[in-house]
Amino acid sequence: RKIEDRPGGAANVCLDLSAMRGRVIACGVVGDDDAGRRLRAGLQASGGATGADVGSVSCAGLVTDASRPTTLKRNLIGLAQHRHPQKMFREDHESREPLSRDVEDQLLARVEASLPACDVVCLEDYNKGVLKGGLGPRVIAAARRA
Repeated sequence: RKIEDRPGGAANVCLDLSAMRGRVIACGVVGDDDAGRRLRAGLQASGGATGADVGSVSCAGLVTDASRPTTLKRNLIGLAQHRHPQKMFREDHESREPLSRDVEDQLLARVEASLPACDVVCLEDYNKGVLKGGLGPRVIAAARRA
């Protein structure tokens, strides 16, 4: 009967921090697809596209990778006993492959550019491949240097 579109996973963490009036710079990887464009729009709608305002999410740290789909999860909801909404199935579209070295380097550069404005660095991957390679330790080292 209806379709709802919401940022989830690590993007939901960004929205939670934004709801607590934090300035959030989302750093991650999205595909060059409709789901990636909707994700950016959903984050930006949280309070501002620049990250300059308290309670906003900046998308300045997002890298587009045309070789990878944006992670998309569809929950199919039915009615239990024909009365109560209940999740029946979940359909996942994603890649868990590690990032290419080029995309990893681009993402690290975005993280490093964001660090002067950060008090906290939160790493969330949900086993989707972004931190599968050497990126996690590289981000931690950069945060420690900053």
